[in-house]
Amino acid sequence: MVHGDNRLPVMHGSSGSEGVRMPLYVGSTVLNVADLDHATAFWTAALGYIVRNADCTFVVLTDPRRRWSNVSLQQSDTPKGGRNRLHLDLYATDQLAEVARLESLGATRLPWEYPPDADYIVLADPDGNEFCVINSPYSQEDAGSGQSRGESPQAG
Repeated sequence: MVHGDNRLPVMHGSSGSEGVRMPLYVGSTVLNVADLDHATAFWTAALGYIVRNADCTFVVLTDPRRRWSNVSLQQSDTPKGGRNRLHLDLYATDQLAEVARLESLGATRLPWEYPPDADYIVLADPDGNEFCVINSPYSQEDAGSGQSRGESPQAG
C-alpha cells in the first residue's frame, strides 16, 4: 500500500486551537473494485484526477493540484453486497450535466426515494459503489474562500 506525504494540516477555527498541528487527516478514501483498470479509467475521467501510484492491486488517484483528498482503488475479489456504509458526495454547480456526464462514463442512476427538497442524485460507479452528486451553488474555486462551507463571501 502506498502512503501520502508527511505534511500535517493546520487546524483553524474558534476553538482556541489556532495553528495546532493535527496528527490525522483524510489522505485517501479507498474503494474496493473488481476491475482495477476499468475503475481507474472511470474515476480519473469522473474527477479529473491523475494516477499518482499504482501496482497490480492498488491505485492512488490524486487531484493534479493537490487540493483534495486522494481516492484510491483496491482490487477485490469479494463481490459487493448491499449498500455501501461509506460513500462519496461529489458537489457540482450543474448537477444534471454532471450526472449525464458520469452516466456516459459508465455510472448508473440508482432507484431511490427522494424527499421533495432533495439536492442529491444517487449513482453507482461501474463496480456498484454508490456515490451522490450534490447540487451546490459553489464551484471548486469557491472552496478555498470558505463559501463551500456555507460561509458568506467577504464583501470587498
